[in-house]
Amino acid sequence: MKKILMALVTLLTVSSVSAEVCTAKLDQLDRFGSYTIQTFVKFDFNQQRACNEALRDCRQELNERRRWDRNANLTCSVEGRGNGNGNRNCSYDMQRRNGAVIDTFSRQSCRAAEDACMRDLIQRNRNGRNLRARCVQSYSRPTPPTRNVTRSCTVDRRGGQGRVRDSHTAQASGRQGSGVLAKACQKAMNQCQRNVINRQYCTQR
Repeated sequence: MKKILMALVTLLTVSSVSAEVCTAKLDQLDRFGSYTIQTFVKFDFNQQRACNEALRDCRQELNERRRWDRNANLTCSVEGRGNGNGNRNCSYDMQRRNGAVIDTFSRQSCRAAEDACMRDLIQRNRNGRNLRARCVQSYSRPTPPTRNVTRSCTVDRRGGQGRVRDSHTAQASGRQGSGVLAKACQKAMNQCQRNVINRQYCTQR
């Protein structure tokens, strides 16, 4: 009975200890500075072990990237405590020429998101898919408010030898793109035709 109680106490004690968190980051270096491409998060009751595991995963990724880009200037470093998730606030779409989205890549920075997209695109092309795609930043475009517009149209009433006898101008209003100009021209044409005599005819300007 005592052994069971001691085991329970030990279990509760271990459970009450919070696991340490360590984040390693893979950085791309260029002449403008550096930016984080990817982060690696590990948990352990010993922070050093967590950091060692995070760095191991980071270096594996670094070596993999150098296989397809030997000139890549990459480095791994420990970022410190934290959950490493962050807010994914930038996305890049792998997009066909017709605008169709093949895949989307979200990261903590736009450079990292673009890098992830380009890496995947290069890999797909090397596998013979020849997607003819590109990586473009994706964002939500606000829907522009619908505008009301007014258009005018003039129709001439002509007689012999095409001489202008009179002109009729009409206006129409409505939502942009709803055929407002056509409505105005129809009104002007109706006005003109009501006044046609003999061989006169109407022409739109």
